[in-house]
Amino acid sequence: KDEGQLAAAEEKLKELLPKIDIQRGWYAYYSAQLVLANLYLKEKRFHEAEGLIAEVRRIFENKRFKSMLEQFAVLEKRIAEARQPSEL
Repeated sequence: KDEGQLAAAEEKLKELLPKIDIQRGWYAYYSAQLVLANLYLKEKRFHEAEGLIAEVRRIFENKRFKSMLEQFAVLEKRIAEARQPSEL
C-alpha cells in the first residue's frame, strides 16, 4: 500500500481475508480490514470505506475494544475531512 500499488494491495487483502478465522485470528482480520479501509480512503472510495467499518463494527459489536473503536473514529474523521471541499 505504501509503495503506491493500491490495486495490488487490495487484491492481496481480498485474497487473505476469507482465509482468516475471525474467532481465532480476530486481530489479523481486524488489521487487514483496517488497512483495506485506509486504502479505500486513499483512493477516495469513501462509501466502501464506511461500509467496511460498519461491517467490522457489526462483527465485533459484543466486544468493546477501546483501541479498535478509537481507530475507527479516527478513520471516520479522516473520511469526513476528505469529503469536504478544501478551503483556500
